[in-house]
Amino acid sequence: MGLAMWGVVTDDNEARLPIPKNYGVDEFPIILQDRTFHDNQLDYRADYDPMGVFGEVPLINGVVRPYVDVTTQKVRLLFLGGSNRREWRLHFENDLTMTQIGGDDSFLRHPIDVKKLLIGPGERQQVIVDFAGYKEGDVVSLYTDDFKLVEFRIHAFEKDDRELPFNIFTPDDPAVNSEVPVRHVTMDDNDKINGLRFSMERIDMKQTLNSVEYWDVTNTNNSASRMLHPFHIHGAHFLVVSRNGQKPNPNEINVYKDTIEVGPGETVRLKVYFQNAGVFMYHCHIIEHEDAGMMAQIHKSLTRRIQTRPTS
Repeated sequence: MGLAMWGVVTDDNEARLPIPKNYGVDEFPIILQDRTFHDNQLDYRADYDPMGVFGEVPLINGVVRPYVDVTTQKVRLLFLGGSNRREWRLHFENDLTMTQIGGDDSFLRHPIDVKKLLIGPGERQQVIVDFAGYKEGDVVSLYTDDFKLVEFRIHAFEKDDRELPFNIFTPDDPAVNSEVPVRHVTMDDNDKINGLRFSMERIDMKQTLNSVEYWDVTNTNNSASRMLHPFHIHGAHFLVVSRNGQKPNPNEINVYKDTIEVGPGETVRLKVYFQNAGVFMYHCHIIEHEDAGMMAQIHKSLTRRIQTRPTS
């Protein structure tokens, strides 16, 4: 799933999988936003907060208090974290299981059953929900924490016993260039990368095209701040290797991602390589943070990698 103009990329692998894929019938995008209304209008200046804007009202696909008519046993939901700052801690009432099948840029290697799902700004996740335990007339609600987001109104449906294969995707996992040291990227306060605010005139890092590298991305805020930073790279996807030296979350393993939540005081190791030459951004995906300067630039070329040391 791509984020710009949010489109869904399909391929032969998706076509062969026994998953819901009839848009508007058993496949639904769920775009998660939150807004505050001022006399039925939006006023960003009134709401502005340099730490990130929280809205008072959930806005799902641009609708307040939406519902979905469920006419099939299984439904595929494509979530997009579209808020300025808010993280969405999704769960169904009665702990209804969601089977996660996809992340930002690919399917997972194996489907994973989850009861809760964290989605930060810019992240995308795909799940399948099986309503076999419900009957016509039932209503099942999706929540974030204790707040209702979407009602799923159950109608008559036919039985669907199709099962997903154990392996649904195999990502490329190239070896890391052992001659290249680990990169260290810090997200500092709410406005800096590696201690510097963004400058259009400055290239912060250079990298050889297709050179596979480890990036250690650290959120330097302390735990008292409770500030998660969603780290995003343009022009590349990555594999998540570890969190604080431990295994990453199960739904972060063997899936292409381009956005990852990094908790306060946490370091996440990524395996990154770029297949397209040019200058690309990497930044925090909280809108107010990137606007304030929590963004940097990397240049990819066919020449030997040079580590730059910004002077301002």
